Order: sequence, then C-alpha cells, then structure tokens
Amino acid sequence: MTARNELHGLAMLSQAQCETADYVAELAQSLASLTRKSGLRSLADVLNIVAHEAEVMARTGFAILDEACEEPQRSEAV
Repeated sequence: MTARNELHGLAMLSQAQCETADYVAELAQSLASLTRKSGLRSLADVLNIVAHEAEVMARTGFAILDEACEEPQRSEAV
C-alpha cells in the first residue's frame, strides 16, 4: 500500500469520525431539549456539555481535514 493510499484511508476515517461527532452533537442537543422540558434540568445540563464538546471535536476535525486537503494543492501549484 502506498503512502498516498494510506493518507486517503486516514482522511476517509477522519471524515467519518467528524461526521459522527457532528451527529452526536445534534443528538445530544435534541435530548437536552427534551429532558429540560421534562424537568430533568441536571441531565439536560450534562447533555448540553456533551453536545458542546462533540461540536468542538467536529469543527476541529473538519478544519484539519480541510487544511490537509489544501496542502497537496499548494505543493502542486509550486
């Protein structure tokens, strides 16, 4: 397996992880909203923290992937 194929595989895995973190954030936000309406304020607070952390992970991961995709383009342009 070439280094290029390995990098492509890692990029695909990283993208899947980012998409999963994004989904977890959305799910946690929805659950937080439902639990707050049910009067379970402390559980809603925990879910909001989970949602925030998952959102940060997803945004950071997508930013890293974007930067990694731009890097080969920059080196090819030189």
